[in-house]
Order: sequence, then C-alpha cells, then structure tokens
Amino acid sequence: MKKYYRQFDHTSDLGVEVEGEDLKKLFTNAALCLTDLIAGISSIAPNVRKIIRVRAGDRELLLREFLAETLYRFHKDKFLPAKVEINRLSDEELVAILVGDHLDIDRHSVKREIKSVTFHQLKIEEQNSGFKARFVMDI
Repeated sequence: MKKYYRQFDHTSDLGVEVEGEDLKKLFTNAALCLTDLIAGISSIAPNVRKIIRVRAGDRELLLREFLAETLYRFHKDKFLPAKVEINRLSDEELVAILVGDHLDIDRHSVKREIKSVTFHQLKIEEQNSGFKARFVMDI
C-alpha cells in the first residue's frame, strides 16, 4: 500500500501531512491515517459500520471535526476504521460510513495514544496532483 501520509516533527505533539487526489480521498486518507498511527491499518478488519455526520464553517474545520469525531469513536467505543465511505461532502458538511472493528488487545497492538486533533497548523491546500492537508495531534 502506498503511504498516503507523512509525519513531521512538532514539539511534544505529532504532525501529519496527508494527500488525496480529491477532497473525498483526502478526508478518507486522514481518517485512515489515525487508524494506522494508533494500531496499524492492516490489523483492522472491516466488520462494523458506523455513520458519522459533522458540520463546520469551512473545509479545514470540517476536516478537524471529522477527525475529532473519528477519534471520539475510538476513545468511547474502541472503534477504528479500516475503510471510509463518504456519502456527502461539501465545504461545511460531511456524512460518511466508517467500516472497521473494535480494538481487541488479543488481535491488535496500540502503537501510540492520540488524545486529540488540534487546530494548530490546520490547513488544506489544493495542488496539481490533488489536495494536501496538514494537522497536528496531541499525543
């Protein structure tokens, strides 16, 4: 699998840049990046479906809200997505189905704890090859 994100150094936090050929793929890759950073995406089976709906004032805030809701599902239910199906995406609203599994310590290992997705350095840029997002997580 081609790596769709890269980490960058940030004082006491974890910074990430994610790429996607369009906005749906960018948001999908950002959510899957969370799974990969927490437990490794290859260890998560697509067994459970969860619907996520988020609204925000612009694209960057929408991405942050989407990631925060995805992370909330992990903290609350130990749920991690292996696949993301985005049904609706505008600059202010996202409706998606996360397909994944609940963390099981017998089958999965936690690589790191991510406490939250911050607003620091939050940015989405359009490029020739698609889109790139940059965000920082509190670990």
